[in-house]
Amino acid sequence: MASHDFFEKAIVLVAKDWFQLLSTDRAATLRLRAGMDWGGKRFMVAPAGDISGATVELAFIRGASDFNIPHAPVGYIGYLSFYSAERSGEFEADAFLSGALTLPEAMFDDIWSQISSGRVVPDLAIKVGPTEMGASDATIWDRHAHRHLFITEAEFVFRYQEASAA
Repeated sequence: MASHDFFEKAIVLVAKDWFQLLSTDRAATLRLRAGMDWGGKRFMVAPAGDISGATVELAFIRGASDFNIPHAPVGYIGYLSFYSAERSGEFEADAFLSGALTLPEAMFDDIWSQISSGRVVPDLAIKVGPTEMGASDATIWDRHAHRHLFITEAEFVFRYQEASAA
């Protein structure tokens, strides 16, 4: 168990793209590219600043996995890491969060099936920590103290796709 206080914050990840990957040398994989919805509040990464509009890329692992992250809290099911914006010549990349989340096999299979149907798009609500509350209700993640945000809970919300006009 980590020796620090662990304060959690709920994040809603609104799906931009879902990817289903099949490979000859590893298991099926789900990947999500999403935007964060903070309900109008700010999410600050110290020392980078406000990343409220950053993209999140998350890989879903079928079944249990040990990420071997030092000082992780007991019972965490995933993690997020921060990557700062890069500007080099003609290359530009915005800041983003990336990580992984383990799912029980039956849940992974159900989500895979739902996405394959093309009728629904799942959004995701996750609880992450450790975070702190700052001024004006801003959530703060101090990366000097905690290199990763740990995911402790996940909930999928399925939105039905609107039928396209013929």
